Amino acid sequence: MSSIGYFYLHKRSLLGEMHIPKDAPVYEGHYQFWVHEAPRFFLTEHMHDIINTSYGCDRGRITLFEGSYRLMGTAGVIRNTEKILQLFGFSNLLPVLVIADDRHYKIMPQDRRMLGQFTNCFKVPEGYTYLIGRL
Repeated sequence: MSSIGYFYLHKRSLLGEMHIPKDAPVYEGHYQFWVHEAPRFFLTEHMHDIINTSYGCDRGRITLFEGSYRLMGTAGVIRNTEKILQLFGFSNLLPVLVIADDRHYKIMPQDRRMLGQFTNCFKVPEGYTYLIGRL
């Protein structure tokens, strides 16, 4: 069975939660994940600024709704659809509806600029639980 979940895509790292449809995630979604987990992959004393940039990079989610898998995300997620679906256990694209124009999945320019200031502080720790994979 393929997995569902939500994720961030930053510097070719896919970070988030992936689980089978009958299980519940640990966090309630993108924002809660970012607030609690960003301090683990951004090594800076300016964590308040990092936490406030939760809409500054590509993000998306795979859901199972009425028997149909759906992938929603920002433009960077949609460009990497095939690789992301492989990481979630899909062997082909046929069973997945890709929703490319979802108004929720937009990158906020001010968040992107702020996050850009901390690019050199981004480092996924060895064995990090929420690293889904690298693209």
